[in-house]
Amino acid sequence: MNSWGIDMVREFIGNMRDNPLTGSVQQINGEWLYSLQSIADNNRANGKITIFCPFGWDGMSSTPLLGNNPSQTWWWDEYKARYREIANQFKDQPDVWLELWNEPYWWDRSHGYSDDLWLSDMQQMVDNIRSTGATNIIVVPGAETGQDESVILAKGKKLLAGRKNIIFDIHAYENWLKDSQANIEARMQKLSDSGFAVIFGEVAPRNAEFMNPLTFLNAARNKRASVLAWLWKHNGNDKNALLDSSGNPNDNNNYNWGSTYKAFAQEKRAANPFTNWIAANGKPNSSMATPSNNEELSLSPEA
Repeated sequence: MNSWGIDMVREFIGNMRDNPLTGSVQQINGEWLYSLQSIADNNRANGKITIFCPFGWDGMSSTPLLGNNPSQTWWWDEYKARYREIANQFKDQPDVWLELWNEPYWWDRSHGYSDDLWLSDMQQMVDNIRSTGATNIIVVPGAETGQDESVILAKGKKLLAGRKNIIFDIHAYENWLKDSQANIEARMQKLSDSGFAVIFGEVAPRNAEFMNPLTFLNAARNKRASVLAWLWKHNGNDKNALLDSSGNPNDNNNYNWGSTYKAFAQEKRAANPFTNWIAANGKPNSSMATPSNNEELSLSPEA
């Protein structure tokens, strides 16, 4: 990642309930899971911001977060209690950001969705974390499995009222990759003009459809948008993987996704905002093995 110029790592939590917070790697439900603290420590040692993002409640295929209405899940109260434990662990580590939920609400706004539900759910989850005293940056997802920005424009100011250190996360798949560059730039500009801090937390060639991300990246470059790529993975057969099995950019029938994103990531941009904090607080032993249960990555925009 260092040679690619990566500033941030968005970390997948597939088993929110049981993933250890501290200690050594553990085998849980047949999966080997590194502690969240060891992952954050390793990213810090390499000068990177960590964004923890829950993808699943208990690691079972029946409890994914994607597409669900958070407050209407059977694990809602347990989820909030568990997030308070995570917030308490990291509340004195400002280079750790906490994302509320991966890709909530159904893609077509069905299943009982409303913008008022989004606002209520996000308010509860933000306030739940803040109740621990944690002031870390909180990452708030959009609607429509994370691809929709209209709810941010409609309700974002109400969410921000009396709350701080919040950024919004939008995922760029069909709703963005099938749009024109001019429209994408206009949409990005509208978010900026409205005063919202936004990252694009995922983009990749394959989702429900197979699409070329290049137009989106060109728009992001022009608008100085922060973009996280899915997925830092060594597998040339996975169209979304950035790396092949040898660690080279994966360009295997995927619009040269590996090389395209690497070039984008290596472009000049603003310094990592936490560089001074890391220098002041020191770095753990950078020779440790790289712990990660899964990873995405991002870069900061040029100032």
